[in-house]
Amino acid sequence: MSNKIQHRIPVLRMLSKTLLFELGFWFIFLLTLLNFGFFTEESEKSHLVFLKIDQLWLLLILLPVYLLYWYSLKKLNSRMNQISAKAQASVFQPIHPNTSLIHFLLFRSLLVFLILAMAQPSIGKKRERSSTKTLELVVCLDVSNSMNTKDMRGGSSRLVSAKRALNQLVNQFTGEKVGVCVFAGGAYVQLPMTSDYSAAKLFIDEIETSMFSNQGTNIKAALQTANTMFTKSNTSKGILLITDGENHEDNPSAIIDSIRDKNIEMAILGIGSTNGGPVPNDPLRPELGYKRNGRGQLVVSRMNPNLIRKIAAQSKGTADVTAEGFPDLKPILTEINRMKRSTGQEQEFDVAQNQYQIPLFASLICGLLLLTGTNWLKRSDR
Repeated sequence: MSNKIQHRIPVLRMLSKTLLFELGFWFIFLLTLLNFGFFTEESEKSHLVFLKIDQLWLLLILLPVYLLYWYSLKKLNSRMNQISAKAQASVFQPIHPNTSLIHFLLFRSLLVFLILAMAQPSIGKKRERSSTKTLELVVCLDVSNSMNTKDMRGGSSRLVSAKRALNQLVNQFTGEKVGVCVFAGGAYVQLPMTSDYSAAKLFIDEIETSMFSNQGTNIKAALQTANTMFTKSNTSKGILLITDGENHEDNPSAIIDSIRDKNIEMAILGIGSTNGGPVPNDPLRPELGYKRNGRGQLVVSRMNPNLIRKIAAQSKGTADVTAEGFPDLKPILTEINRMKRSTGQEQEFDVAQNQYQIPLFASLICGLLLLTGTNWLKRSDR
């Protein structure tokens, strides 16, 4: 470039050069989009898409960048007009218009290529294989009358806290299948195995102790029912037992051994306090008072941590006990994540080949030229 060194910027000449540059840049960009089928709906190998096309709106930042640049040039010229030519020559360094323009275009191109990289251009697809760890989890929830005992911190009942914990648990799921079995004196399937978490939470919210007329706490029946709820798919299988541990029925040892032999994992959440509390006759009508035994004494229900830990030991699972109104499920979640040991079937699928590296590399080149090319640009101006 041959250009006369001066102390003023030829604004109009530089404006025309930048307009020509922009027209050329976006013309080449448009040809590139056309060549790679961006405007077609055919899913060809060379089809170009932007995985995060909303990021392209950031290109509008070029407008204030240009306005700020032209404003600074005009302001510089306005100041120079107030200084004599002799003072300009003796005090100020000469201005290299082409150097200034190239610096600006490099900065502008750095921004444009960076935004294009953020939009993640993708050309074509490649075949990928993936295997995911999956889990089928059956929740056995105790709905015996003792679960109406309000001995949890904050004054909530054991059942209310258990349902809170279950909803919190379902919110953490990402691909697991869940089923719910409720039990008291007997047991039945409340929710078959599903990955519809919205439906699961609706079913959980509907659980009440009034579901059973046959009261008691039959853990054996619950585990037997849970054992029938799993599918035949090759996935990890686990049972989460939520109870206050007051087992009034048959010893569950035999079914626990059977579950362990089938490599079904178990975790137990004991819910309630060891101090316990009275059992209401009707949880919805506190005025009806509390249950009493045959001698007229108040029935006090206490959570049994010993039975809970015994079941965990026999099943080689984990146990956690809580009296919190909003239980902390970190130990249980850790155990459920550990259950996901089996790998599901390997799947093949097409994934977009992200080419963000190309505009990102162009952006880095512009940045390096901007930082290191000053001397070269000044020599080219002479």
